[in-house]
Amino acid sequence: MTKKEYLDSLSEQLGTMSYNDVKEILSEIEEHFAEGIIAGKKEDEIAEALGDPKELGAAYLDGNETKIRSALRKAAPQMEEMSKESTRNTTGPLFVVLFNLFVGIPVWVILLAVLIVLAIIDILMVVAVVWIACLIPATGAFMPGLILFDISLLFAAIFVFCLLVFPVKYFFIATGKYISWNRKVWNEGF
Repeated sequence: MTKKEYLDSLSEQLGTMSYNDVKEILSEIEEHFAEGIIAGKKEDEIAEALGDPKELGAAYLDGNETKIRSALRKAAPQMEEMSKESTRNTTGPLFVVLFNLFVGIPVWVILLAVLIVLAIIDILMVVAVVWIACLIPATGAFMPGLILFDISLLFAAIFVFCLLVFPVKYFFIATGKYISWNRKVWNEGF
C-alpha cells in the first residue's frame, strides 16, 4: 500500500472527526512515512509497519490512546533500526578504502615480496646444490670441500624452506581474516 492509499484509507475511517483533528492525525502519520523513507524503507513497508489503517482509524475514533501509541510504537522500532542501518554504513566504506590504500595494501605487498624473495633464494640454493653435485665428479682435489659445501647448502635450503612454510600459511590465513574484517567494517561501520 502506498502512502497516498494509506492516508486516504485512514482519512475515510476518520470521516466523523473534525477537520483539524483529521489533519493533525494525517500529519503525524505522514511524519512516520517521511522518517521511514529517509531511513531507506519503501512506502509499502512503512504502511505494513503502521498496521491496518482501518484499525488505526478506529483507535483514533474510540480515543484509545493506548492502541494508538501501541500501533505507532510498533512502527517506531523498525524506523529506528532502519535509520541506524542507514547511518551505520556511511563511514565504513570510506575507512576501508583509505585504510587499504595507505596501510593495508602496502603492508601486504611488502610481506608478499619478502616471501617471494625467500622462495627465490630457496630455489637458487636447491639449484646450486644440484649444480655442485654435478661438479663433484669433475673436480678431484676439492671433492671433500665441495661435498661439505653441498651438504651445508642443502641444509640451508631445507632451513629456508621450513622458515617459509609457516609464514606462507599464516599469510594466507591472515589475508582471509583481513578480507573478512574489511567486509564487516564496510557493511557495519565501526
